[in-house]
Amino acid sequence: MQFEGKYEIPASPDKIWEMLNNPEVLKRCIPGCEELTATTPTHYEAVVCLKVGVVKARFKGQAEMRNQTPPNSCEIVFSGSGGIAGMASGTAGIEISPATTGATLEYITDVRIGGKIAQIGSKLLNSTAKRLSNQFFENLASEISMSSDEH
Repeated sequence: MQFEGKYEIPASPDKIWEMLNNPEVLKRCIPGCEELTATTPTHYEAVVCLKVGVVKARFKGQAEMRNQTPPNSCEIVFSGSGGIAGMASGTAGIEISPATTGATLEYITDVRIGGKIAQIGSKLLNSTAKRLSNQFFENLASEISMSSDEH
């Protein structure tokens, strides 16, 4: 399943990059994130509780930032298992470019889902994935706004 999005964020690419590499910020931005630990500067382990349709599961997983070109782009490779509920894995390419009012962040993801969750149906999975992505980037924009207000 592939999807993409584009967000205008009122901050510099450097500020967005800084926030995307801050585990505490990421924990607050990822919907359902209960735990997030940086095991190296580019590798994270997480516990995320999600509900997709009638299936609710706690996913344990990991993510790694690769092919970094600070503050312009990176690729995130992720995988997680929710036990009997299923698994998810994939990649997300992120591009950050300067814009008149700050920066534009664009992403393209490719997600593979298996197990019980995969039986829910592609329409519900797509809408849930898009909703969660939108929530993440709205949370990120809010975090950036709050950090700018503090200075």
